[in-house]
Amino acid sequence: MKKIITGSFVCLGLLLFATKVNAADKYPFLLQGNVKEVNTEQNTLTVEIKTTSAMISSLNGEKKDIKLYAHTKIYKTGKRIKVGNVVVGDRVSVKGVVKSDDSLVAKKIVVQDMRFEVRGKIVEVSTSNNQVKVNVARSTYKPRTYKGKDVTFDYDENTIILIRGKVVEEDRLEVDQKIFLKGKIIDSETWYPEKIVTDLAHY
Repeated sequence: MKKIITGSFVCLGLLLFATKVNAADKYPFLLQGNVKEVNTEQNTLTVEIKTTSAMISSLNGEKKDIKLYAHTKIYKTGKRIKVGNVVVGDRVSVKGVVKSDDSLVAKKIVVQDMRFEVRGKIVEVSTSNNQVKVNVARSTYKPRTYKGKDVTFDYDENTIILIRGKVVEEDRLEVDQKIFLKGKIIDSETWYPEKIVTDLAHY
């Protein structure tokens, strides 16, 4: 009888221990957002949250630190990468768990491909704001969404502008010019062209 009681207490202890360990994970989550900081020493990403699963919907619009552990998998264009390869401005999808201390721990992170190639026609140029508005004929990024739409591109001093293969200043951009732009979307809002070509016959 004594052995049976002792065995029962051992089983009960193991059950309580297992329950305690599982309690560390409150519930799973999904979110999408923009990376605001990468801390390789602390192994965290600070993300401005745009959309979430229902259980953490109150975090929409907030900036939260997301912890990464050795088992966290990070992908970009289908390939595994390290946290150091994630950069500020990247759009990420995160799958993970909320811990009992309400911290967010990532199990899988996918860095979304926010690069674009666009062809269209210039409808407006603002050199004072470093912007050019283009009516999109073709886009590699969400082509169905942006075809036929006007999109504003924000360039800077690092943007290369070419006409007939020669580098020119932005004052050479004119309304109704056919145009090709190649670059990336930053913070899921700003279309930043690294290269602008306005003479497509020479591109």
